[in-house]
Amino acid sequence: MGDRVLRSGALLAKVARSARSAAYRSVTPLDYVFRVLNQLTHYPPLHLRRQVGGVGAGFNGPGYEFVAYLRLLARLRDGDFLWDIGCGCGMLELALHDLGWKGRLIGTDIQKSCIDWAQKNLSPRFADHNFIHMDIHNAAYWPKGTLSAREWLSRFDKRGFDVVVAKSLFTHVLPDELDVYLMGIADRLRVGGKALLTFFILSEEQARLAATGKNRISFRPYGEDGCCAVRNPVVPAAAVAYEQHYLTERLGRAGFKMDGLSLRHGAWSGRADGLSFQDIIVAEK
Repeated sequence: MGDRVLRSGALLAKVARSARSAAYRSVTPLDYVFRVLNQLTHYPPLHLRRQVGGVGAGFNGPGYEFVAYLRLLARLRDGDFLWDIGCGCGMLELALHDLGWKGRLIGTDIQKSCIDWAQKNLSPRFADHNFIHMDIHNAAYWPKGTLSAREWLSRFDKRGFDVVVAKSLFTHVLPDELDVYLMGIADRLRVGGKALLTFFILSEEQARLAATGKNRISFRPYGEDGCCAVRNPVVPAAAVAYEQHYLTERLGRAGFKMDGLSLRHGAWSGRADGLSFQDIIVAEK
């Protein structure tokens, strides 16, 4: 009975995603007119932007927001080599360009439609930017994928990054892939390089706020060890949270300096001092 309910729920979630995607595509003509009138035709269409938070927070609010975090928290400088893992259709890259950053960049994502758009529209404009599709199987976001995260990373031979940014990647990564991604990032950073990573982090303060109804996302325990929780057991990768002490331990095991970790809490948990929506960890190799 339980398996049948999960299968039915997964099917309903798939239908809902398809309907939502169709709805966004239906307003493509209006979105195009808006972009023309506002001289924004160099930005991707709405059905791609909405996948990377480019809808509800201003036209490219998250892009500009994370340029500031990269500059201030990860010390991104001109001339650096940057890996944007989970780059979507390149909204961060457009913000970096608009704000004058100059350096080498590789953007990777499992959403092939986003990478196809970035390759066609951004790579020709930005000579030092390269966009690569991550053909990783993900039931929610890329069911056509043929590789595991470990297999894809073993084929991704780029090294020596000064900064790695993973915005809204680990909020969709389940425990069986957590170490794979953390080690894949650490292995590709130069010594002294920094990773700016976002999470939903479970902690005593977050639990206290949850008990008073202030969390903006509710999570349910996932697995038996208590290290992880998910928003929806039917589609677990849709939103994933990790216990803070467990996450710190995994970062250390991956090769990051334990005394080089810094945490900025997010507003999702209801904290008044939230910097961004998700929690941000900056880790140094």
